[in-house]
Amino acid sequence: MLEPNLVNVVLILTAILISCAIWSRLRKPLEYRQISSHVPSLTKNLWNEMLFSCTMGMKHPKDLLPFFKEIFEKNGPVVHANITGRSYVLLNDPDDIKTLLSSTAYINKGPEYEMLKPWLNDGLLLSKGSKWHNRRKLLTNTFHFKTLDMYNPAVNKHARVFAKNLLDACADNKEISISEYVTLCSLDIICETIMGTEMNAQKGKSVQYVHSIKSACRSVIDRVFKFWLWNDLIYRISNSGRSFFTSIKVLHEFTDNVIKRKQLLLKNSENQKVQPEIKPEKNRPKSFLDLLLDVLNENPDQMTIKDIREEVDTFLFEGHDTSSIAITMTILLLGLHQDIQDHAREELYSIFGDSDRDATMDDLNAMRYLDAVIKETLRLYPSVPSFTRELNTTLQLKNYTIPPMTTMAIFPYVLHRNENIYPKPEEFIPERYIPFSAGARNCIGQKYAMNQMKTVISTVLRNARIVSSGCKEDIKISMQLLIRIESLPKNDEDKNISMTNYPKNVTEMIELNNLYGVVLIFLVGLISYAIWSRLRMPLEYRQISSHVPSATKTFWSEIQLSWKMAMFQPKDILPFLLELTRSYGSVVHFNFSSRSYVLINNKDDLKILLSSTQYIKKGPEYDMLRPWLNDGLLLSSGQKWQNRRKLLTNTFHFKTLGMYNISINKHSRKLVDKLLNVSANGNQEISIFDYITLCSLDMINNNGYRDECSRSYLSTFKYYINYRPFIFFLSACKSVIERVFKVWLWNDFIYRISKSGQRFFESINVLHEFTDNVIKHKRALLNRTIIEKVQSDSTFEKPQKKSFLDLLLNVLNDNPDQMNDKDIREEVDTFLFEGHDTSSISMTMTLVLLGIYQDIQDRARDELFDIFGDSDRDATMEDLNSMQYLEAIIKESLRLYPSVPGFSRVLETPLSINNYTIPPKTVVIVYPYVLHRNEDIYSNAEEFKPERFLEEKNKEKFHFGYIPFSAGARNCIGQKYAMNQMKTINHYLLDFMKKDNCDSLEIVLNLERNNKYTY
Repeated sequence: MLEPNLVNVVLILTAILISCAIWSRLRKPLEYRQISSHVPSLTKNLWNEMLFSCTMGMKHPKDLLPFFKEIFEKNGPVVHANITGRSYVLLNDPDDIKTLLSSTAYINKGPEYEMLKPWLNDGLLLSKGSKWHNRRKLLTNTFHFKTLDMYNPAVNKHARVFAKNLLDACADNKEISISEYVTLCSLDIICETIMGTEMNAQKGKSVQYVHSIKSACRSVIDRVFKFWLWNDLIYRISNSGRSFFTSIKVLHEFTDNVIKRKQLLLKNSENQKVQPEIKPEKNRPKSFLDLLLDVLNENPDQMTIKDIREEVDTFLFEGHDTSSIAITMTILLLGLHQDIQDHAREELYSIFGDSDRDATMDDLNAMRYLDAVIKETLRLYPSVPSFTRELNTTLQLKNYTIPPMTTMAIFPYVLHRNENIYPKPEEFIPERYIPFSAGARNCIGQKYAMNQMKTVISTVLRNARIVSSGCKEDIKISMQLLIRIESLPKNDEDKNISMTNYPKNVTEMIELNNLYGVVLIFLVGLISYAIWSRLRMPLEYRQISSHVPSATKTFWSEIQLSWKMAMFQPKDILPFLLELTRSYGSVVHFNFSSRSYVLINNKDDLKILLSSTQYIKKGPEYDMLRPWLNDGLLLSSGQKWQNRRKLLTNTFHFKTLGMYNISINKHSRKLVDKLLNVSANGNQEISIFDYITLCSLDMINNNGYRDECSRSYLSTFKYYINYRPFIFFLSACKSVIERVFKVWLWNDFIYRISKSGQRFFESINVLHEFTDNVIKHKRALLNRTIIEKVQSDSTFEKPQKKSFLDLLLNVLNDNPDQMNDKDIREEVDTFLFEGHDTSSISMTMTLVLLGIYQDIQDRARDELFDIFGDSDRDATMEDLNSMQYLEAIIKESLRLYPSVPGFSRVLETPLSINNYTIPPKTVVIVYPYVLHRNEDIYSNAEEFKPERFLEEKNKEKFHFGYIPFSAGARNCIGQKYAMNQMKTINHYLLDFMKKDNCDSLEIVLNLERNNKYTY
């Protein structure tokens, strides 16, 4: 829990946050503040406002439209909500929407549109007042119905190219994703018609522009709903902001090129006209870019190049993207509804017959059913999912009066699903029909867009039949500036469209019984804690980054690193740490949420750390294992650790290891038999990890507990692969590693109520029950043995070597003050955890590598033949010691893929390494996975070369440079046992089977299964 001083800081900061919210309300006019008392409101108090703001900020774009639809269904067609100081009224009543949109008093865009300013500046979409009136009047002629006819040849030309590209791509009945084809076609059309210049986008020359448009739209909608990105400075330094400004740079360059090309065309045209032999060109209507350039040339005080660019930016964005989305969705729906497609094709046949001619304006006007199809598509999937207006004056609706300064929000996507207007609103019924907004600020080019869509779609239908995979329910829509397709219907082999996923990790932060307000307080507390914890540390601790290479020299870089680490998938962590050492060197410092870490990747420095008994205290991460392993050998310290280590060392003494051979051989044979049975039908490929894990469990059960009578895990494979301890062991491991890197889960209370924590405690309850059964079974076995000895005459039977559980139970019986039942369970838990999974991972990786490298496998088999010949006898200790090459293979496998990827020590005294002095309280971390890829120790480190462990010259070089079992006082107590176990299993598998893998295999290490810690 937080310490008292920190609690005070958090309370003060929280009070400031709440005070700011209250102040922002109080400074508004009274009627503005009282709107929630007479309009149905989601945020009647400050707490509700905070919750709603956080909810909106955490929503994935694909969840926003269903969220707003649900709001209207629960609260009615007029709903009020405050979002961090801004007052919104959401409208879904057609009469109220008519009142708003048909009046010129309410044409100011909402405050969200300001977020588009860096991109579109004061173009027609964002301008207001006289500038908007003048521009609207100037540009209206561009889309006059008399002007539209001149665009037909260009639209037809590009529609034909589009249809041909689709037919070529669909050769041999292949399925394709049409979205990008449609977008590039729309871009070609608008550039040639509205801009008067050809871009040849369908030839692949404008793909970067298309991708940048999508990226910019994603970034803007991200900012609209995440209130913490509303501040310009914060947005600029955020990932979303950086992505946005990178994208608009590309978009502005594209626009500049369009304008330059048009200026060059006009200049060449003027030069031709002045030549006497060239007759003046017949007057033809001018494109909108012609009009703008004319104003620039004739009245440069009325328009500048900047003014032109903002209009071109606006029209390129609004003109091609809205149409392309609508065309994509129409084609898709026609592919799903074959009867409607046939009806549309019949209409086209009645217009064109068998002719291949271009579509004229008369033809387009005759396409009444296709017009209905497009309108129905736009009803279901309007290109613009929402828009807003900010009130300058009071708005009188049917039942409510809305005060000035309120932002009105309209969602066509939701309105078009209003059952009072559209019966069966989710069904696609073209036979019925506000997709382009309405009123004074309606879409200036809607007739142009409809003609474009008709031409493109009719051209496709005249040339091909469309078939869409899946069904309408597979369509997932994402709310962005324009509607975006999150996913389309798909078959088993081909995904049509896939957009970026919201990190699932963020939802973990807010899954605390939906108390989103806790998140705000916690984040403030986290930052406060980081500052406070720095200030209370000794000076040398705080100044470590000044003399040790550091990845977090500033507080901001610490926050970034902490967040980055928390957002990583487990498979990304080890490559990140490897890259860290390559960027900063073999000693790297970083602060991770107020903890100071030093990552050491130098064998000489590691020798100093690991060979000393001063630095044996485990890092703070190990405390996360306490509910599971308590004070077992892995986690204990001080006198308790020394006593237990001394007691259990005999269990793994080299003189004792021989007694385990019989059991290891027996279960190795069982494993081979099991695998042979599974792959009996020819060269069947199998997944061996689960088999080896259960074999390891059998071995540790017999050897650690001398339990010969219990059920074999491997022999009942189908039962135990679904057996609770096996499943819950993996679940507990996953939960622990999740907690280590997600700083918000470090607090015990928060962890317990999180999903990850609930899963962890559920898992360890099952594991503890399993351990209790092992101990209970062993006790019964020992009691029965004692009774049998008393009753028999064999008083002087030769004593057997005792397993570690025998030793523990003897101590309990002889000295109950030294050990109790809890002590025994924590050691059994530890040995089950450490003993079977590390070995099984190592054996699995060794076999996988042997399957890849057949020459190495053959050499290992030759060595085994030299030892055993054709004999089928068990492997003895002498045999195992003779397996030099197989041992080198296992060591090389452990070098590349150590079962224990990392461990840590917290310093209680200063650590002086070669070039630096590390102060107390620092956590020193070591990653064998990273160390074993140090090119200074291992040449060609990524290559699998067992021979490196056979060369005498490397022995000194690898000392403390090869630590798969850790090293020093807290090295793995059972490493020799594990090596014998791995040798034996590999011997039997190589002897009885030929393990074939694919020629090349990418192995991705995932910390979810490999979160092991040595002791």
